[in-house]
Amino acid sequence: MTSVSAIFVRPDGEESKTIRVLNFSFEKESYMPYTKLSMTFSANEALFNSFDSPFDYSYVMFYLNDECVHKGIIDDFKLTDESGVKIGILKSRGFTSLLLDNHYEPGMHTNISIDNLIDCYNLPFVEHEPSTDTSYIYVKPNSSMWDAVVNLSYKLYGTYPYIKGQNMVKMTIDAPEKTLEFDESRIFFKGSEINTRRLVSDFYMADIDDTYGNFYHENIQAKQKKIIRNRYFDLDQRFLYEPEKALHFRNTMQSRAWKRYFIAYNGTNKEDLFDAVSFGNIVNGRIRAIKVTGDKNGIQTELSVYEDLFTP
Repeated sequence: MTSVSAIFVRPDGEESKTIRVLNFSFEKESYMPYTKLSMTFSANEALFNSFDSPFDYSYVMFYLNDECVHKGIIDDFKLTDESGVKIGILKSRGFTSLLLDNHYEPGMHTNISIDNLIDCYNLPFVEHEPSTDTSYIYVKPNSSMWDAVVNLSYKLYGTYPYIKGQNMVKMTIDAPEKTLEFDESRIFFKGSEINTRRLVSDFYMADIDDTYGNFYHENIQAKQKKIIRNRYFDLDQRFLYEPEKALHFRNTMQSRAWKRYFIAYNGTNKEDLFDAVSFGNIVNGRIRAIKVTGDKNGIQTELSVYEDLFTP
């Protein structure tokens, strides 16, 4: 049986005792640069003995089977007291969400690696895979650090960065750490989904003289779906030395997660992104989204496998 718990941490590092979780939702997704947690819990313990309690804590750690799967900022924490029954309602994002909240210096940067990109600020608990690989990046004004990480990842490896574990930024895709196989008896439900809202049929990029016609990309899959969406944009300085890549990058981004296969089962195996899963006609598909929910009736996990241009 899966155990669930959470610990609140004060600014001085002092940890609260484990609280009793009433219901929760924990999510990871390969295009979401943080883990996400929502939970409701019993707040009748002594550590929540006043209405100042939501102001006392800096971050939260969430555990499944005694393994910490989420360490994140307290985005929203509400405490209610109804006839002496105290309930806490919390929303939290992993510390890698700070990559979205910080700007990187605008302009052209050369010889950039993941080390000197992410380590430019001392973001708490944010880690990254070690790498000495470098490339140039161009940062538009008001762009986030995550935008820069995405650009660098695509340039170096043709990948979209993702979060491993709690707050580890990864650009490369390793062999699966877990390989799971589900037969029909274990599957609570399964299905497939297509989402065409982002698909673009035709991309046109201006050249250095602001002239259109030299750089063009067509998405055949969009046109097969009878979707006609034309996009014109200026010369993308992020790919100044490889202009054709700018078109392919935009098409890849617009096509992300457009085809999805999914299953749900009771319990959890503490899967992580890019572990492998087999069910139905899917054989060793890479897990691209995880959603674990729980309440008094038990715990359920939904796993998604994508077919898109970032699929390894």
